[in-house]
Amino acid sequence: MVQLDLHPFGFPTTVEVHGTVEALWSGGKGLIFLFGENHRDREMKRLYVENACMLVDRGIVGCAGTEILMADLDGQPAEFIELQSRGLFETQKTDGSVMDELSSAQPWWYGTLEFGSTLRVLRPQLPVCCVEDTALREQMKMISDAYILADVGVAPHSSPEYPHMGDHPLNLEREQAMIDHLLAVRDSKAPNLAAILNTGSAHSKRIAAMLRERGINYIYIALPAHPPAF
Repeated sequence: MVQLDLHPFGFPTTVEVHGTVEALWSGGKGLIFLFGENHRDREMKRLYVENACMLVDRGIVGCAGTEILMADLDGQPAEFIELQSRGLFETQKTDGSVMDELSSAQPWWYGTLEFGSTLRVLRPQLPVCCVEDTALREQMKMISDAYILADVGVAPHSSPEYPHMGDHPLNLEREQAMIDHLLAVRDSKAPNLAAILNTGSAHSKRIAAMLRERGINYIYIALPAHPPAF
């Protein structure tokens, strides 16, 4: 756990969250919490959700964006999600118990344990959306596949001028689009509160640099890797 002094960011409080501060900057305006996850690490996702719930409950965070699609929940009306949430809390009582139930039961309307979909069930009044640009995601998938083939020696490198996939211009455009989408949600839903951006950890450092270039404050919270539970 780490204590965060949020006074430099315009919030007269200190909060305790899971993880450590990987990086922060307070020379601009607003505040974005960066949660960079390993997509296969379920415990990491759980702890980030716990952090998000605490920040929401303390009146610090007013919306969240995630890289991962939420197709199952996106097909349900808000009233349905709120009803399911209420029923889960009536029987399970706590955030942790509700997450355990969702993870084990995997209701048809929920999908699998992901940061965004789980947070939407735990805090149904909070605006949570996928901030990916669908077209850029699909284009980047083809580029990613080409990098993988090159890495295993099956095909020549398709973009030798960009040895690291993260530096490919399309990937950088994709990350800028995530920021733009999140800021649009924040400005329309909770302009005076902080926002959370949940992505894969490979994106977080580049996004932090982009936020600073745009004059936006950030706190990047990192969590240690957890072995898979069997």
